[in-house]
Amino acid sequence: MKFRKLIILILILSSSLISFSQVSEDQLKLQYTYRFAENITWDEENLTDTFFLVYLGNTASFYKNFKLLEKKELQGRPIKTIECNDINNINLSRSNLIFVDNSQNENLELLFNKVLGKNILIVSDKYAIQQYVMINFIYPKKNKISFEINKKTIADQKLEIKPKLLLLGGNEIDIRELYKMQEKELDKERERVEVQKAEIEKLNANIIVKQTELKEKEKTLKAKEEELKIQTAKLNSQKLILNKIKKEVTNSKSLLLAKINDLRIKEDEIANQKNIITEQNKKVDDAKIELVAVSDEIAAKKKELKEKQIEISKKEKQLTIKDSTINAQKQWIIIGGIVLTIILILAILLVKMIKDRNLANRKLEYKNIEINNKNSEINTQKDELQLQKQYIEHQLKETNASINYALTIQNAILPLGTTISKYYQNFILFRPKDVVSGDFYWFTHLEAKNGLSAKTFIAAIDCTGHGVPGAFMSMIGNRLLNEIVNEKKITNTAEILEELNANVIKSLKQEKSDNKDGMDMCICKIEETQDNKTLVSFSGAKRPLYYYNSKTQEIEIKEGDRKSIGGAVHRKSNKIKFGVTEILTSKNDVIYLSTDGYLDQNDVNRKRFGKAKFLKTVETIAKHNMIEQKNILDGELDKHQKGADQRDDITLIGIKF
Repeated sequence: MKFRKLIILILILSSSLISFSQVSEDQLKLQYTYRFAENITWDEENLTDTFFLVYLGNTASFYKNFKLLEKKELQGRPIKTIECNDINNINLSRSNLIFVDNSQNENLELLFNKVLGKNILIVSDKYAIQQYVMINFIYPKKNKISFEINKKTIADQKLEIKPKLLLLGGNEIDIRELYKMQEKELDKERERVEVQKAEIEKLNANIIVKQTELKEKEKTLKAKEEELKIQTAKLNSQKLILNKIKKEVTNSKSLLLAKINDLRIKEDEIANQKNIITEQNKKVDDAKIELVAVSDEIAAKKKELKEKQIEISKKEKQLTIKDSTINAQKQWIIIGGIVLTIILILAILLVKMIKDRNLANRKLEYKNIEINNKNSEINTQKDELQLQKQYIEHQLKETNASINYALTIQNAILPLGTTISKYYQNFILFRPKDVVSGDFYWFTHLEAKNGLSAKTFIAAIDCTGHGVPGAFMSMIGNRLLNEIVNEKKITNTAEILEELNANVIKSLKQEKSDNKDGMDMCICKIEETQDNKTLVSFSGAKRPLYYYNSKTQEIEIKEGDRKSIGGAVHRKSNKIKFGVTEILTSKNDVIYLSTDGYLDQNDVNRKRFGKAKFLKTVETIAKHNMIEQKNILDGELDKHQKGADQRDDITLIGIKF
C-alpha cells in the first residue's frame, strides 16, 4: 500500500518537472540545487546576511550558469557564488552549500570530513559511496536525472530537511526498473549485512575496550574539573585582591593630594622662616660691625691715654728741673697751676674714658646675650626645619612607593610584545614622562566562531594629563575596552569608539560635573580575507594612522575624526559620529599607531621633532625588520632631544604584514 502511494506521489510530482526536459542537463542540476537550498534549514540562518554557494570544479561553462543563481534570493537574502578548483582553498567560514563536480569526486571523502559538523550542505554528482553523500545526483536511465538523499549525514551537519524536499523525488523515473534494481541491491545489501555482523562483533569488542578507556578519561576529566574549581577559586581570590588594590590606589591618590597640599603649606612656611632668618642674620652682622667699631674706639682711647701718660711724665721731668731753679718760683707756680689744670683735665678724661669703656662693655655684653639668644632661636628653627624635612622625605618616600606600586599595576594591564608577535611582526616604543603613564596601548584577539572570521584589535591611547592622573584614566580606558570588545562582542571600530565615549562620560559623571578628562586614540581591526590578504579597519579620535604602502614605497596618512573620547559633553564636536577607513594591505605593508608624544618632543632650542621629519624617518626605515625600526626610532628621538626634558608620554607601535 505504501509503495503504491509512493508511485502515485512520484507520478503527480513528475508533472511539475516536465519543464526540465526543455533545458540542458547542467541547467537542470542547477535548478535542482537551488530547490535543495530552498528546502534546507541551516542552524542560526537568521544571523546570516548572505548565502554563499561554492562550486568545486574546473568547468567554466557550468560555473557561468552557476553564477546566474546570484540573481535569485534565499530566505529573502542575497546569494553569493564562489568558484574554487582546489579543495584546500575553500573558505569554510564563507560556505553554506558546496556543489562538487564529478571531476572532483576523488576528493569528496576528504571534503566530507573537513566540513563535518560545520553546518554545510554538500551536493555531489554520480558519487558511488553513500556514506559520504548528503544529496547526490544519480542517473537511473540514460539522459535522465534523479537524486538520492542521505538523511543521517544531513542531520549530522545540523541541517534540517523540509518535507517539500522529500517530495521532489526525481525526474520521470521508471518505477518498475527502479524496483528491480532495488531488489538486486537488497540481495547485495543482505550479503553486506552478514559481513558487517562479523565486523560489528569485532567492533563490540573494541567498544568494550573504548568504554574502559572512556571511564579512565572520565576519572581524569573529573580530576581536571576539581583542579579547574581550585584555579577558579584562586582567580576569584586574585580578583578580590585586585579590587582591594584598586581601592588602596584610590585612597593613596586622595592621601597624596592632601600630602601635596600640606607640602606646599610647609614649603611656604619654610620660605617665610628663611626670610626671617635672613633678616636676623643681617641684624647679627650689623651688631658685629657695631661691636667691632666700639672695640676700635676703645683701642683708640687706650692709645690716646698712653700718649697722655707719656706726656705727663715728660712734664714731671720738666717740673723737677724747674724746681731746682729758686729764682723761677713764679714760673713754678704758673707751671704748677698748669700741671694741676692738666692733671684735673686728664683725671676728668680718664674718668670719662672708664665710664665710656664700662658702658661699651655693658653694650657688648647685651649684644652678646642678644646674639646668643638669636643663635639659640636659629638652632631651634633649624631643628624644626630638620624635622619637617625628615617628615617631608618620609611622605615623599611613601608617595613614591605608592606610585611605583601603581606602575606595577599599570604594567600588568599592558600587553606583551611577545603576545602580539604570535599574530604579527611588531615593535612597541613606550616612554612614560613620569613613573606611571597617561599613555597606554591595548591588544586583544577574537578567534573564529559561528562562521565569523578571526579578528585582531590593537590601539594606542593618549589620556588627559600624565603621571598619576593619566594612569588612572588609562586603567579606566583599558577596563572599558575589554568590556566592549571581549564581553559585548562589539567589533566595528567606529561603534567601539562611540561606546567607549558614552561609557567614559558615564563613568566620570561628566554630564553632571565639571570633569573634562578624556582620551585621544587610534584603533585598528585586522582580519584575513579569502584571497589571503589582510584587511585593516581603522577609526581615530583626533589621532591618525600612518600606513606604509610597500608597492609605492610611500607613507599614507589616514586621518581620524576631530572628536575626542569623553570630556566633550557640551561641545559641538560631540555631534560628530566616528567613521571607519578600510585598507586592503599586501605583504610587507606596515601600519604605525601613535600618540602625539613622539612628534611633539622638543630639543634644547624648544624645536619639535615634527610630522615631516617623522614621515621621512619612517619612509626610510620601513623596509627594515621591526627590531631595527624600533632601535632607529629610539636613536633619532635621543639625537633630537639632546638632554632636553621629556615633555609628554610617548607611545609608538608598528605592525608589519
